[in-house]
Amino acid sequence: MSMSKIRKTAGALCLVFLTFQMNGQQESPYQINWKKDLAVLGGSAGLFSVGFALANGVDPLSVEEISLLDRRDVVGFDRSATRRYSTTASDISDGLLLTSIVLPFSLVAGKKIRSNLGSTALLLGESFFITAGITNIAKGLTKRTRPFAYNSEVPIEKKTGNSTRLSFFSGHVSSSAVLSFFTAKVYSDYYPDSKFKPLVWTAAATLPAVTALHRYLAGKHYPSDVLAGYVVGALTGYFVPHFHKKKRAGKNLHVIPTTNLNGGQSMTFLLTF
Repeated sequence: MSMSKIRKTAGALCLVFLTFQMNGQQESPYQINWKKDLAVLGGSAGLFSVGFALANGVDPLSVEEISLLDRRDVVGFDRSATRRYSTTASDISDGLLLTSIVLPFSLVAGKKIRSNLGSTALLLGESFFITAGITNIAKGLTKRTRPFAYNSEVPIEKKTGNSTRLSFFSGHVSSSAVLSFFTAKVYSDYYPDSKFKPLVWTAAATLPAVTALHRYLAGKHYPSDVLAGYVVGALTGYFVPHFHKKKRAGKNLHVIPTTNLNGGQSMTFLLTF
């Protein structure tokens, strides 16, 4: 399954999610300004479109250019990836990404989140399109050759597509990370005292990491590609909801006059939240 098809699927699911009720009936931990946030969503979708156009406009490598590739030109940290190639690992990474796409929809199991689906969907759309836009723009501007192009055991016809020059950074990993971290963050904000939070965050961190490993084993990406994808996706998935959180009530200091047992006056300082 191609990355473009996977992203279109994720985008469509975000829009379907957004069609649910727009006004929550239970208290939400997020402050949504619909006018501003819908503008941000539109801007992030525009960012995605620009990145998509850039990535799809990259010219493929010619057979002559492929023949001149030398793995010794790849920095040492990344060079091991040029010896990797596995269609099985590639298929597994596709499956892991599809699993990540489903994750945010598991949030509807919670009654609090179900009653605020509109705002949750809005944040999900912002997070996903920002990440996908940044990813595609990076791919279209850097035009980095994928590691499998350096591998003489890979058939030449696999190397001549334009996606061969879209290595930096990993879209599978950035998408998996943003969806996983978004799910964990929203769950934690709605259920801050849940005993399942450690499990949720462990799963959120592990799924994109395993996806990254299989993209490396498939020969699709260098270690630096998957690291960058992980960081961008994780930060976006965490901070988009975080920046929308309602501010907690401030601490208030109250001074209360009291009388002690000896008839003297004193002051009691009461700190409330």
